[in-house]
Amino acid sequence: MFSVRIPIALLTIALLVAGCAPMAPRDAAQLAEISSPQLDDAEAALARGNTSRAIMLLRSAAAQLPDPEATGLRLEAATLALELDDPEPAGEWLGTREARATPSNTAVATLLRTRLDPDLPPMEVIDRLGTLPAPLSSRMEPLRLQSLARAEAARGNLESAIAHRVSLADRALSRERRLANESALWTMLMEAPMPALRETLAETPDRAVAAWLQLAVGVRNRALRPAETQAFIADWRDEHERIAISESFVDGLLSAQRAALSPPRIVGVLLPLSGELAAAGRAIQEGILAAYYAEAGMADRPRLLFFDVGDAGRDVVAAYDAAVAAGAERIIGPLSKSGVRELVSAESLPVPVLALNRVQSTSGNESVMQFGLAPENDARAVAALARAMGYEQLLVMARDDEWGSRVSAAFRDAFEEAGGRILGQRRYPPEQDDLTGPIRSLFQLDLSDGRYQRLRSITGEGFGFEARRRQDTDGVFMAAFGRDARLIAPQIRFHRGIDLPILAISESYPQQHQAGADNDLSGVILTRMPWLLDGAPNDAGAGAREQLREADPEADPGQLVALGVDSYRLQRALDALARSPELHFPGVTGRLSLDREGVIRRQLMPARITSGGLEPLQPAQSDIPAYLP
Repeated sequence: MFSVRIPIALLTIALLVAGCAPMAPRDAAQLAEISSPQLDDAEAALARGNTSRAIMLLRSAAAQLPDPEATGLRLEAATLALELDDPEPAGEWLGTREARATPSNTAVATLLRTRLDPDLPPMEVIDRLGTLPAPLSSRMEPLRLQSLARAEAARGNLESAIAHRVSLADRALSRERRLANESALWTMLMEAPMPALRETLAETPDRAVAAWLQLAVGVRNRALRPAETQAFIADWRDEHERIAISESFVDGLLSAQRAALSPPRIVGVLLPLSGELAAAGRAIQEGILAAYYAEAGMADRPRLLFFDVGDAGRDVVAAYDAAVAAGAERIIGPLSKSGVRELVSAESLPVPVLALNRVQSTSGNESVMQFGLAPENDARAVAALARAMGYEQLLVMARDDEWGSRVSAAFRDAFEEAGGRILGQRRYPPEQDDLTGPIRSLFQLDLSDGRYQRLRSITGEGFGFEARRRQDTDGVFMAAFGRDARLIAPQIRFHRGIDLPILAISESYPQQHQAGADNDLSGVILTRMPWLLDGAPNDAGAGAREQLREADPEADPGQLVALGVDSYRLQRALDALARSPELHFPGVTGRLSLDREGVIRRQLMPARITSGGLEPLQPAQSDIPAYLP
């Protein structure tokens, strides 16, 4: 063993405890360099990850040296002992009155005291360790950087936290500590909000920090596509050769991503297979089974257990308990709002639930996620489409019932939040064919008639007159079912609205092509789930659709079948979606994401009705995005 001359961080902490002797002036003489083979051996032990031997060697070296050098080494040993969950030496040496106060001693004592108190506020950690009176030894500096990284992360300063972790990677003596630092850095990046990652990436001048942020953003954006993740990491490593990441880190990252996309082994499905909602339950079951058989070649397909919660079946809570008892690791259903409320109000839900309807509140029950085809979702998408097309002022025709109120309110709120303005709204009676009254009132044609009558009474003469509708609107949104929509659109055109764009939700158009509806609604703009839109890109449900065709070539699968397809396919993605609300899953009911309240949000595709059927609005031909909102 040969000796190397290295500066040793020596310290005393008299001023750091009540009653200790005052610290020497900061210009006190610096400690002499020390030559000791035992210090070389201590660093070698740390490089091998043998902290206990390093502590023993530091204490042995201290025994052969005078103070303040000896005290400094013993305090380093006490600091390392904390890594082994042994605080006793720290207490012993922080209480000493005999150590000479030097800048180096004070620096190590400050580090020791800081690491001894895990509840110290982050800013106090940063204040203490950011400006030490003397540099620390190569044995202590990694511990300072580690503490600073944790404190900066705790207060949300991503850039500084990453920078400290990058510096620590260059200074960590052992492979184990480097791997632990790598893991801690990656955990921090995975837990940080995506907007914070993007904002820090845009602002940081530090290339190493930016590289780690690029890696995190790229991996998180591809959390649902492991093959793309692997290719992205390979390209990132080629571009950032100076940043060393271990093979075990890459392997672990890819393995964790694949594991996160593994489905549960058993899935319980609670559907109404009897009674009033049986047809809807059977349609959803058909979609679930189609998606299941489309995965026939996958070894990790879950086992499905179906439970009838219809009129002739079990109540929802009993069915849930039976599914859990049978080993279900996730539950799909129930479908009815009352069933969802019943389940939410249960005392305990140990297994997560993907409910197939929406209720106002899940009462903070984090086990319940809500996934439904609420028409309000379509209304919000149409509002986003209207704003994307440049419409600023619109009129609304709404069915005069609870459904129409909900849909029109959702459209109005979304349109106004996006900067638009609703100029007026009229309700029409359901099942009424002649809608002249509400349409004329909406267009203010009755006011035009009134002006004509007043003018005639004043002049006493009759003359040619043509009523004029209001000119301040960009179009009309109609909250209407298919039959009503086929009445409203032609009558809007007849009553001086032939040049006005008409917007509607998906329920205004049949789920499958109908020549009569195409003619009556030609030109109407709406949003649609990909499952019901021919020519939609990236048909994620192609396999399920093929299974349905093989089972019944004449089948006409509608949106409830699509709901079943996606409720099954989502089982692989729910955990990843829960971790990252910014992720989008390519579903057949729309582009799906999971918000912080546990609600599956659907983005829909824009389309226009023509005399030949429904056609997607091509984003390449306009500024309209592929999915809305």
